[in-house]
Order: sequence, then structure tokens, then C-alpha cells
Amino acid sequence: MFDQAEDSLASACARFPGHIDLLQRRASNLAQQAKWDCALAVFEELDRVHPPSPAIECDRVAMLLAAGLWGAADARSVAALERFPQAPDLHVLRLDGMISDGRLDAAVDQWRAIQAHFGSNAQVGGLLFERRTRLLGLGRDPVETAPAVTGAEQQTLRVEDIVT
Repeated sequence: MFDQAEDSLASACARFPGHIDLLQRRASNLAQQAKWDCALAVFEELDRVHPPSPAIECDRVAMLLAAGLWGAADARSVAALERFPQAPDLHVLRLDGMISDGRLDAAVDQWRAIQAHFGSNAQVGGLLFERRTRLLGLGRDPVETAPAVTGAEQQTLRVEDIVT
């Protein structure tokens, strides 16, 4: 099934070079087949034909996480967050990488920073609930002894505020 989809997507990408949706679908299809190098090549093509966007960066970071490339995923998410600091999905993907990589103290700090900045966002709240459950299963509770964040600190999330 994936091979048929890849053949169709490769053909469509050849007919419509630079078509963003086709390229994203192709990268996703290749990642689902664990063809990491091929998926990365498609992301590089996306870089050449399309300005950076949070959606493309999220797809790439998610693919790097699925490949188990924690360091590459973290580096890419840090770079993407410098461009798109208000993209909550990028922050959450970075948190996922920290948890998967076993950097639990950093993950707790990242969870708290996301909660402080995006806590009123219902979608982010749901994502954080899932990540808190994962952290609790690993013996860490990001809510326990969380430092209070008030006033102007809640208004602005800077790259420096996020754990590196």
C-alpha cells in the first residue's frame, strides 16, 4: 500500500515540481515506511521551494523523533522555535523528544514553560495532560513544586525561557 502511494506521489511530484502539499504527503508517506533518508531528502526539497512554516517544521521534527534521532530533533526544534516561538506544537514536540531521550528534568522544565505560556489554550492543555501522564509514569510530576509564574512573565515566552 505504501509503495503504491510512494509511486503515485513520486510521479505527481515529478509532474508538479515544488507542489507543497504533494511534497509534504510524500515526506509523510516515506516516514511511515521508516525510509528516513528519503523523507529527509523530501524535506530538504521543501526547504528549497517553500519558505519555512510551523507545519513543515512540525512534520520534520515528528519524523526525526519517529526515527529515534533525538539530538537532530532537538536541534531542529530549537532552530524552528527561534523562527516560530508562538507555535505550541513545536514546543510540545520538543517536550516529546526530551521525554523519549530520558532527559526528564529538562522535560519537566519544558512542560512548565509551555504550561505557563500556553496554559489557556485548550488544545495545548490536552497535549500537556497526555505528556504529564507520560512523565508521571516515569516518576516525575511537572505540577508538583512547579514555580509560580505571574504577571508579565506569563505574557512572553522567549527562546531563552525554554530549556536547551
